[in-house]
Amino acid sequence: MYAVKLAEPIKVFVPVLKAGIRITSDQADELSQFSQFIIFSLGIGEKFGEVERVTRLDPKVIKEEMAYLMKIGLLTSTANFTETDLTSHGRELFEVILTIDSFNEREEQVLINCVTGQLELYQEPIGDCKHNHFEQEEEIYLKEKIVRELYQNQSPFNSKEFLFEHYDFSGMNEGQKEDIQVALYYEQDTYYVEKEIAFIPSPGGHASDSDGQQLLDITDTLQQDDGESFVYISRELHEVKLDLELESLDKHRPVIDTLSKLRVFDHELISSKSIELLEAFERERAFKEKQNNFYYDPLTGQSFWESPLYPFEHEGKWLDISLSSYRQPLKLHTGLIADQEEIAVSDLKDLRLEHSIVGKKEVRQRVPSSILLMKEKPAVITGGG
Repeated sequence: MYAVKLAEPIKVFVPVLKAGIRITSDQADELSQFSQFIIFSLGIGEKFGEVERVTRLDPKVIKEEMAYLMKIGLLTSTANFTETDLTSHGRELFEVILTIDSFNEREEQVLINCVTGQLELYQEPIGDCKHNHFEQEEEIYLKEKIVRELYQNQSPFNSKEFLFEHYDFSGMNEGQKEDIQVALYYEQDTYYVEKEIAFIPSPGGHASDSDGQQLLDITDTLQQDDGESFVYISRELHEVKLDLELESLDKHRPVIDTLSKLRVFDHELISSKSIELLEAFERERAFKEKQNNFYYDPLTGQSFWESPLYPFEHEGKWLDISLSSYRQPLKLHTGLIADQEEIAVSDLKDLRLEHSIVGKKEVRQRVPSSILLMKEKPAVITGGG
């Protein structure tokens, strides 16, 4: 399955939500605030007496809480609690609590992409949430695809992957990271960020080798899960009639008929040059007598001898954006007919090609949003098919 790099990226505006991102710990959340305070106090080196002084609680209450923490393997202590310390497990939890407090104090903000459903780094500028679609008809504004309520759940969609990819948690081991959960607090207003459609899923086979298109194999990168959203697009496929003439025959056309008759009467009466002209004329005529229609995709500039099958083709009535107005001019080239048996290799430098559009077909695709809005990848295949 392929995506073709467009000659000019298409600018689109994507709805986003501003959201605060905070983190918690499953294990810490199972403890009371007082237990967490004891772990924090011991972690920074304070003793039983300091805990008693700060909290002003009955020593018996403090000892009962510490006894519970010992029971679950977070503390070690002497019988009278004069010497109390964190176990290795308790020390790890202390480090997690420190990291959570430090991160949450920064009050980081992110964006929720309302089309792909993925989290993104907060960026400026963000478009006005009161944008009027009808005043800017030439611009493409994508529709919101997400179910907002799902982002009230713990660690929604790619939030944990996003967290560890974009923020420094190098001091945590894998077990501590597994214990972390993400919470998002999004604003209700919708904003817009400008993005680009740089690649479009398109046929990869049977295209002319001279199209010079950059094809990206998306077979391995396509990961559709339950949270995947789709963008419904439409584009055009043109059926084109191709006409061909050999320019070297132009000045000889008035005598072709005479030469043909002479060859029938007595082939020894004509020269080898005349025979070459007649053979070239016959190749030209054989090509013209064929149904020389081909198919042209004006969005990508690809040409096909047979009507191609499009990835994610979909016959539904839904439509988010139409890309029919984005067209590349058709450039006829000899590579388009290089594999035609009627044409000799020597003819390729002597061709005059003309065309006319004889039909148009609408192609509709249900494209995964992560594919439509993906950024350029390093491994790009150059060629037509």
